[in-house]
Amino acid sequence: MASSAPAPAPTLSCGGAHDAQAQLPHIVIFSFMAKGHTIPLTDLTHLLRRRQLATVTFLATPGNAAFVRAALAGADGVAIVELPFTDNLTYSGAPPRAECIEALDSLSSLPAFVESVAAAALTLADIPFPFNDPATTGSIREIDAKVGYAIANSPALIVNTFDAMEGHYIQHWNRPVGPRAWPVGPLCLARTAPEAHWHGDVVAKLIAGE
Repeated sequence: MASSAPAPAPTLSCGGAHDAQAQLPHIVIFSFMAKGHTIPLTDLTHLLRRRQLATVTFLATPGNAAFVRAALAGADGVAIVELPFTDNLTYSGAPPRAECIEALDSLSSLPAFVESVAAAALTLADIPFPFNDPATTGSIREIDAKVGYAIANSPALIVNTFDAMEGHYIQHWNRPVGPRAWPVGPLCLARTAPEAHWHGDVVAKLIAGE
């Protein structure tokens, strides 16, 4: 979530630099637990910090935190927060203690892993009234409608792509669908440091079809 307050111009004074950081929008990121999803979001984080557009909190489970920290090495103004990941999920076929797709023993375990992650998200006991009351479904639908309206009336949508690759789709979205999409990719080019070793490992696995 980001505040709507505009970010101030950077300043070189000691106190002013801290104040400028404090007034930047704050963005919280939580990636689907697979490196192919996490890498573009860490690239986005580097881009946001290098251009001083926002401060960032990146959420990760304990099993993924080391990867996220390595990917965000050198990015100042980023907080990495670990979320406990329960080890007692018993969805049939899900390997125990697997916290990312790369930890699965085979692709056949993927559906069970996805179901396990979803099962860890929320339970009826965690939901406060009136959302846990079946009699309030009409009210919930009204809330859903308001959420959909808010999304449709958002000022913009950022997408990790670029016109040369998906220009026709971007144009289609911007004409009848909306909100306006701004292609900001490929975010992997946001890094100025040499490519990290894990990045090459992931690419090699993708090429090998793993």
